[in-house]
Amino acid sequence: MKEKQLVKDLEMLFDSKKRNPYEKLWFAVLMQAMEDLQDEKFKQKAEKWFKSNSSKTGSFLWICNYLEFNAEEIRENLGIQESNNKGGE
Repeated sequence: MKEKQLVKDLEMLFDSKKRNPYEKLWFAVLMQAMEDLQDEKFKQKAEKWFKSNSSKTGSFLWICNYLEFNAEEIRENLGIQESNNKGGE
């Protein structure tokens, strides 16, 4: 249930600013990854994506930075800890 509240909170934060199409796209990617955590078929890959320390375009950290979201707070609310692998993916 904590994840549902997190989704609502992120949607409210996202909607509080005028967003361009690129921001909308990357927000949709983040929301899809959160949905994937609930699907056994995609859960392992989604967790790996959230844990990654990569800052490449499309990575979790990159998206959070781009959307001005706190990545650590999102991970904490999802019960996910970052990877110890500094290279990321």
